[in-house]
Amino acid sequence: MHKPIAGIFSVLMALPAFADDAPPVAAPPVDADPTALILFAVLFVAMIGGFAGYIWLKERAKKKDTANQAG
Repeated sequence: MHKPIAGIFSVLMALPAFADDAPPVAAPPVDADPTALILFAVLFVAMIGGFAGYIWLKERAKKKDTANQAG
């Protein structure tokens, strides 16, 4: 049992020695228009605000209904 584990461990420890020493490739420059990011951010915030408003209106209606039923 110990020999297979030791063999696997030895192979795993030797793997970095077999790695390629090629220099990392630089990422291409970003020349994208920020319009899509701005549009996404505005829509994201609007959706969160709309959901919060919907929940608030539903809770308000629920409180109004319980007040009408009680009195």
